[in-house]
Order: sequence, then C-alpha cells, then structure tokens
Amino acid sequence: MLAHPETEWLWWLDPTAVVTDMGFALPLDRYVTSNLVVHGHHADLFARRSWAAVSTRSLLLRNCQWSLHLLDAWATMGPAGRVRRDAGNLLSAVLTGRQSPEADDQSALVHLLLTDPDSWMDKVYVESQYHLHGPWTGLVDRYERNAAQHHPGFGDHRWPFVTGFAGCDPKIKEEDAMEKQRCVKGMERAFNFADNQVLRMYGFEHRSLESDEVRRVANRSADPLQAKEEAMSYLKKPKDPPPAPKKKTARRKRRRSAKGTTGGETVLVRILEKLGWRNES
Repeated sequence: MLAHPETEWLWWLDPTAVVTDMGFALPLDRYVTSNLVVHGHHADLFARRSWAAVSTRSLLLRNCQWSLHLLDAWATMGPAGRVRRDAGNLLSAVLTGRQSPEADDQSALVHLLLTDPDSWMDKVYVESQYHLHGPWTGLVDRYERNAAQHHPGFGDHRWPFVTGFAGCDPKIKEEDAMEKQRCVKGMERAFNFADNQVLRMYGFEHRSLESDEVRRVANRSADPLQAKEEAMSYLKKPKDPPPAPKKKTARRKRRRSAKGTTGGETVLVRILEKLGWRNES
C-alpha cells in the first residue's frame, strides 16, 4: 500500500474464488465515503452476531491511512500459537455458528466491527446487492439457467460476479471421495462458465460446462472488428428499457380540439406533428 500510493483501491480475492461475470463493473461511485467493502448482511452482523455475517474471501480496501489502522487492529488475533488459540475460544464464545478452534480472519473482523463500531462502521460498506463473494453450493448448478434467462453484467444471483469455493478442497481424503468429486466438478463448471464469456469473442464455447473441449459457434473471421464489438456488447449490462410513452387522455384531446378552432393553428400543429413535435400543453 505504501509502495503504490497512486493506487486508490485494493481488491483482495481468495485463491479459491473464481470471477464468473466478466461484464460486471464494480459500482465504485457507491463507495465514495467508504474505505472497506465486504459482502454480507447487516442483520447477520448486528442482530444474529454470526461469524459469517461478512465475507473476507473477497473485499475492497481503499489505500489510505484508515485502512492501515484497520489492518493493525485486525491482525492482533493472527499470530500462530497460543494467541490464535485463545482468540479462537473467545470468538467461538461470542459469535454464533462458529466451531473452529483457532481464530480466523473473518471471525476476527466481525468481532472487531461488533466491539468497536464507532471506530470502524462509518467507513465500512456491507454489500448485499451483488455477489462480491457468492458461495458455490448455491450457484454452480444454476449456470445454464442463468445463461439462458439473463445477461452478464448484473453480478448478483442472475449472473454471479464472484463464485467462492471456501471449504472446497480438492485434496480431500479418499474416504470423502464423493464430496471431493462434487467440489472439483463445481470448480470446473465455474471456470468454464467464465471461460465461455471470453471464448465467445472468438466464436467458440465449451461443449458443456463439464467439458474442456470447445466448439465453434460463430464465424468471427469474416469481419473480426464487428465480431469483437458484438462480443464486447454482450458483456455489457443491458440498459433499462425506456419508459412507455404517455397515453393521450380525453382531457388533452379536448384541449387540443379547442386550440384547433383557427385553421392556421390547426395546419401548423399538423405540420409540426409530422415533423415529430408533440404538444404537451
């Protein structure tokens, strides 16, 4: 952070997470007054005091002095050994749903926000409108349906921005072979779902989300520049449809009829209407 003061935001992304919406743009304007952005829910944090109220698997941290102070306070439970074990016992006692014997970064952050909200919460944005980090168990089996019904660029349940595989370890012991297979299959589907969004620019896609093989779905060589524009437009979030034009009411029609008593005005109105003008009075 000190080595690159020109960098405004840092994005921490867990190595087990996959970016699955290539068209999503982070709404940084929403965080003008915030220094830390984490995915989560206020109710889980303050009402339920859940250790999973916010996720530290994917977070945005502003490069500023406030963030350095936060990291210093956050790291107090991190040293290995007795400090981490004692901190783990404390966190398990005060946070709901926690069973790990040692302290972890997510529980430590939740505890920090709960015990000293006056120092931190004014600059923390708890994001729930899109998947800054979405759990894989509820997402990977819906990719095909999402692709058929929706469009990249939303970042939420319709097209998750980040699919996280926390707790999904391909090195699971052989006695848990079924869980290992499900875990690896989910990772493969997430990667291929993201990969298809890039391959589309070149006219290819995976035969299925569970296959490494690709197939041609469009000829992009005839006009590569146009093909690139089409592919890039696919990754842009669709704009909201324009509002429907207002229907002319009987009252407005009567007012127009009253104004049309003179022939010159009526002809002028008709000419202007043909040119696209509409009388809103």
